[in-house]
Order: sequence, then C-alpha cells, then structure tokens
Amino acid sequence: MYEAMDLLYDHVKEVERNVFFETANLFNLTVDLIFYDTTSASFAIDQEDDENHDADIHLRKFGRAKEGTWGPMVVVALAVTREGIPVRCQVFPGNTTDVNTVETVRTDLRGWDLGRALFVADAGMNSEDNRRELAKACGKYLLACRTTSVSEIKCDVLSKRGRYTVFQDNLKAWEVIVGDGERRKRYILCYNPKEAERQRKHRAQLAELL
Repeated sequence: MYEAMDLLYDHVKEVERNVFFETANLFNLTVDLIFYDTTSASFAIDQEDDENHDADIHLRKFGRAKEGTWGPMVVVALAVTREGIPVRCQVFPGNTTDVNTVETVRTDLRGWDLGRALFVADAGMNSEDNRRELAKACGKYLLACRTTSVSEIKCDVLSKRGRYTVFQDNLKAWEVIVGDGERRKRYILCYNPKEAERQRKHRAQLAELL
C-alpha cells in the first residue's frame, strides 16, 4: 500500500487534476469560485529539518503557527470550489508566509483551464505582488483587506460619498470604483453595525480603564 502511495505521489498533479474534473462532471459543479486559504501543522520536535543532512526532508521549518505558538511546522495551502471540492493542495516549508504561496497555486491553476474563475482569499494573501499574479492567472479575484492597511482606501475610497445596501442585520455593503478602463479597481466596503457597536463599547472600556 505504501509503495502504491509513493507511485501516486510521483504523479500527484495529474492524479489531482483528473480526480477533480471527474468529480466536477459527476456532480455538475460550476468552477466559478475558488476559495483559498492556508493553515499550519506543528511538530513536537526540537529542531527544524536540516537540508544539508537530508535533501528529501526539508519542509519542517521554524515558524509561527496559526494558534500563535512558535516551533517547527509546515504550511498547508488548499484551494476549493464553492461546494468544498478541492482544486489544489500544496505543502510549503514552515517559514513560508501566506503571501508567498499564491504564485505556486496560480501557476498550477493556469494549467488547469478552469475557464472564468473568481479567486477568493482573506487579507493574509493581499499584497501588490499577489494581485499581479492573480490577475495573470485567474483574471478576477476578491481579496479581503482592512480599510487602514491600504493608502488608496483611506485617501480615495473612504472620501467618496455613497449609500450602503442592506443585505442582513449584520451586513451592509457599498461599491466604490477607483480609476478608469482596464486598470480600474472595484472596492466593496462592508459595514457590520453589531461589530461596530461592540468595538465602540470596547474602546469606551479601554478609555475608562486608562
């Protein structure tokens, strides 16, 4: 059984691609949204892998795990459809940052000929280099971002006037277009009244404590 697993692993890209498209055809899946995220897997060992000692064992590197601990670990990246069917899975060395995983996944997805697909990821993937790579691969992408982390949002987006559309009690959204033509950017400002009230009370408590 282990020898069979080794054989499959040697051809993992072809296996994953064929399994995915066979499953997509079986369930009539529409590959229009690709959700992407990373997590970490830690190891109870004292040292990271030494590539000079064994070139085949090099993934366990010191890094900060998602739960906040520090130690030898690996980074696991997974891209799935809206139904949760895996599109691609990758394991990176533990010292790999989230933003540095996108180029590898982008290269893989480009060869899969998925048609029109919207790449969705959280704020950890949002960087200028990643946006450039995603534009090459998928064309369209949706990345989360804090309003205070991008100067364009603070200067150009928040200064525009508009009205929020109410979707739910805890979700209001407002679309803002910055720029013209193919280089324009589309921002969706999201507002959660319940979270805003919670943060307001938290700030008041901190002020009173100080």
